[in-house]
Amino acid sequence: MERNIVLDFVAMSLPSQSFLSAVEQGVVNNTTNKRMKGLENQIEELERQILIEKSKTILKLSKEDIKE
Repeated sequence: MERNIVLDFVAMSLPSQSFLSAVEQGVVNNTTNKRMKGLENQIEELERQILIEKSKTILKLSKEDIKE
C-alpha cells in the first residue's frame, strides 16, 4: 500500500491543536463547521484511496489452496 496515503490519513485524523481547542471551548461557527466538513471529506477520500490500494494486492493461490 502507498505509504504516503497512510501518512496523509493519519495526518488528517489529527486536526490542529488550535482547531481542537476551539471545538473544546464550544466555538462552533461557520468557519469551524467548514473546517470540520473539509476534514471529513479529506478523510473519506483517503479511506477510499486506501481501499483502492488494498484491492490492488495480488492474491496468489496454490492448487492446494483452491482444493481446500
